[in-house]
Amino acid sequence: MSPMEPPAGEEPRPAPFFLRMVAFAMDCIFVIFASLIAVQAFFPDEIASGKQTMESYNEQLQALEESLKRGDRSAEASIEGILKELAQEPSVIAMMNATIFSFLLVGIAYWFVGERFFAGSSLGKRMFLLSTLSLRDGKTPGTGIALFRAFLKTIPILQQYLAFSYLVALINRRRMAGHDYVCHTMVIRGRVVPKEQEESTNSSH
Repeated sequence: MSPMEPPAGEEPRPAPFFLRMVAFAMDCIFVIFASLIAVQAFFPDEIASGKQTMESYNEQLQALEESLKRGDRSAEASIEGILKELAQEPSVIAMMNATIFSFLLVGIAYWFVGERFFAGSSLGKRMFLLSTLSLRDGKTPGTGIALFRAFLKTIPILQQYLAFSYLVALINRRRMAGHDYVCHTMVIRGRVVPKEQEESTNSSH
């Protein structure tokens, strides 16, 4: 038995909250970095057009800011108008949509692949010897659960929920976050036997 595996019959140790937060922060850095590469690779025209539009508006904003510093109070209203126009520019909207789509795609794929195929651990978790455990069978999450869990951690509209989700982990014995309750999972300090390894072991007997 590996020293990081819990003794038979004992409940695995929940991951320390601080380590879990650090691991999640590391994962977010990896996802953001990969998303920036993906959006440049798959949406180069949208990014180039959006940047060109923003640079054009930036020149106008800089000129108005100089006027504002010289005491021209009318420049303040002009700045607000330009910012509203910028937010409605089709090229800027296309650039933002491409960036959001890339983040969603990369984030869901990243957390899904890590927890489904790498012993329940994303790169951030692996750095601190943390793993995601399915409470249904004590193994790594299956395909459906891993995908749903990745979805809950990635969708930006749920980020406010995500902050609350991790606060929940502070007030329960198993340190389960909100998405752990939904998915019946638990993040532990140690190693989880992958489903494929368990199936392979059973078939060999």
